Amino acid sequence: MVFSSPLFLFLFLPAVIGGYFLAPRRAKNLFLLAASLLFYLVGAGAYILILLGSIVWNYWATLRIERAEGAGRKLWLALSVAVNLAPLVVYKYGGFAVTTADTVLAWMGAAGWPRPDIFLPAGISFFTFQAIAYAIDIYRRELPACRSLSDYALFKAFFPQLIAGPIVRYHDIARELPGRVHSLGGVEAGLVRFGFGLGKKVLLADTLGRVSDSIFSLNHGSLGPSTAWLGALCYGFQIFFDFSGYSDMAIGLGRVFGLSLPENFRQPYRSSSVTEFWRRWHITLSTWFRDYLYIPLGGNRAGRLRTGLNLVTVFLLCGLWHGAAWTFVLWGLYHGCLLLAERILKASLGYAPSGLPGRVLTFLLVLVGWVLFRSHSLPQALDFLRAMLGFGGRAAPAFAAGGLLTPNIICYLVLATLCAFWPEAGPEPGRLARIGRILRPLAALTVTALALIAQAPQTFNPFIYFQF
Repeated sequence: MVFSSPLFLFLFLPAVIGGYFLAPRRAKNLFLLAASLLFYLVGAGAYILILLGSIVWNYWATLRIERAEGAGRKLWLALSVAVNLAPLVVYKYGGFAVTTADTVLAWMGAAGWPRPDIFLPAGISFFTFQAIAYAIDIYRRELPACRSLSDYALFKAFFPQLIAGPIVRYHDIARELPGRVHSLGGVEAGLVRFGFGLGKKVLLADTLGRVSDSIFSLNHGSLGPSTAWLGALCYGFQIFFDFSGYSDMAIGLGRVFGLSLPENFRQPYRSSSVTEFWRRWHITLSTWFRDYLYIPLGGNRAGRLRTGLNLVTVFLLCGLWHGAAWTFVLWGLYHGCLLLAERILKASLGYAPSGLPGRVLTFLLVLVGWVLFRSHSLPQALDFLRAMLGFGGRAAPAFAAGGLLTPNIICYLVLATLCAFWPEAGPEPGRLARIGRILRPLAALTVTALALIAQAPQTFNPFIYFQF
């Protein structure tokens, strides 16, 4: 069920909000859990059994981790992580492994196997990482294990963040799960955040996504440099506003129900370096890799060579987390090498990108990476990158960038640029804050209305990160 769909907006969400606030205080969590499981059932069908199995296993296993000592404690952690990873490996990487083996066998002249048709359960990457983080935190004795199965199940299955994050850690909402205070102001602020997120998705991401989809579907002979750069730019805006819009909607709904979900984006395209970009982009994923992989590998404490190896390893796995394809592997390695290059330049030359030149350079480097991320295959990515450098074919008149830049698209590109690069707002003086409290809900209502009007004639358009 997509947040921008009529089924969600006009039936599921009003029913859940109404039922939640009408439910007795002790029944609110159970009602919200039932609604979350229904949400997943509608979209995933029988694959809800994987989610339910994950909930029951992790609730039980983490209690064992907490009680165990010594080698037994490590054994329970290893078993917990292995059981969590098993479905992810089978469903997400099984087909990729068979295809890769088939390619190797073909090179050797041997017969291969057909790629199995495996359906990827929605949100499996997100709730798997959520479960692993919880188990490791219990192992480290950073928090006590949850004693209530229903509270733990709600933490795992809470529908706003279940499909595409943010990756919520138990300590983020541990105090709010047993009971929380609701207020009209919190509900209003949550719905305002949801409305702006809906506008990001429908008005900006979907509109510019149609341009990027049309360009990425061209053969390399129809790609000129300006067309290729326009495709990369539109996709860069599409994925940002699609994913940050989803995060805004999830965080907003969390606030409606009294749960504080973590921020996931902080204007990443204003970054002056790739290092800063990853502190602002998909924050809950980058901090997950930092806390549960990079630091345990040694982080930057074991010399430059080991630090570089750790960085590349982490981003290789980050690429694989996003998808089972060589394009994602190269995208991860690309960002890992960029981060390593920045560290070397800073350590050897004392140079660190900053200011407007740093922002422009970082944005261009990120756009190049998005070509790898968006392409369906390595040959397509290489053809697209060659076209961006001026080594592609000559664009046919119908596909030239000027032909695609209609007044409507130009307006959306300008709006997307302003939204992505506008300076972060600081504290508002008292009078401006009072005006903002009046204007912000009106603006969100207007954006929501425009998004609903724009969404009405469109076909089904899921969030990009649903595929991960």
